[in-house]
Amino acid sequence: MCPSSPALADYEVVDDIRMSLVPAARRRRKLAVLASHTAVVSPSSFSTLRHFAAIAAKRGLEASLIGYEDLARLAEFDGLFVRQTTAIGGIAHRFAMRASALGVPVLDDPISIVRGSDKLVQHHLMAARDVPMPRTRIVASAGDISDAVDALGLPLVLKIRDGCYCRGVEKAETVSQGEQIATRMLAFSASIVAQEYLPTPYDWRVGILAGSPLFACKYHMVHGHWQVVARGPRGSLINGEVEAVALHRVPANVVELALRAASCIGSGLYGVDIKETGRGPAVIEVNDNPDMDVDAETVANPEAWDRLATWFAAAMVAAGCRRSQALAAVAS
Repeated sequence: MCPSSPALADYEVVDDIRMSLVPAARRRRKLAVLASHTAVVSPSSFSTLRHFAAIAAKRGLEASLIGYEDLARLAEFDGLFVRQTTAIGGIAHRFAMRASALGVPVLDDPISIVRGSDKLVQHHLMAARDVPMPRTRIVASAGDISDAVDALGLPLVLKIRDGCYCRGVEKAETVSQGEQIATRMLAFSASIVAQEYLPTPYDWRVGILAGSPLFACKYHMVHGHWQVVARGPRGSLINGEVEAVALHRVPANVVELALRAASCIGSGLYGVDIKETGRGPAVIEVNDNPDMDVDAETVANPEAWDRLATWFAAAMVAAGCRRSQALAAVAS
């Protein structure tokens, strides 16, 4: 964190080995929150993170913002909460790998980031478990588009493997247009994903934490557009309405499917996107590092933040016990 960056809560620097030997009752555990002041899009606003810090304090946690320059400081903390857009090999992924190597609880973990960032990997993982998804074909060349259209029909949705916030997701109305889109996308990837078009007025987003539902909302399509996010002038983002929904009001089959899909990715924090169709609900994708804001996704489930803080507190205690046991084994 640069000197001028505001902290969510003050904290003291304690050597990691010494820290592991201090009884939990004598100190507050320290949670690093990785966030960016310059990112165009972020999974949580800074006002949301201040809200979370206040709740975390009630669970005995001191939450502090850190930035990309603080990788070497991770050993000072007991946990890491990634609130910066993730990508394989990116800054957030490197922080997650370092935290994992240190034995520090992290959301999301590096494996979840890899699986959540690659739509092709997700497709294979969920197909292996018969998770309902839109009908899909893998496209390796523009010549594959004709076969994909024969199998899936038109319009055809084409996706790069690592897009986020609807980046790299396009709709082809004709075979020729699909071939043009595929040619452009395949210049940067060996393969892309083609899926049938399933028009719906909104997508369900179900948040999952450690195998349990955490929050839910409906992401409505942008007015006059077919996605929940549209690109405006100069690359600006236009978001559809976010309608928070209490978990007990979400259809049971949607929640059940979200849990099945999330289990394919891991046991971390995920946002599962689901469409309700005439064939039943279908998973569009599972997002690691999902958007969570107090004035949007979690409005109807405000307890989500306390549950998140509780998860970190319990994980930190367990990690501290493992470190103490390791040190005792070395000492003996």
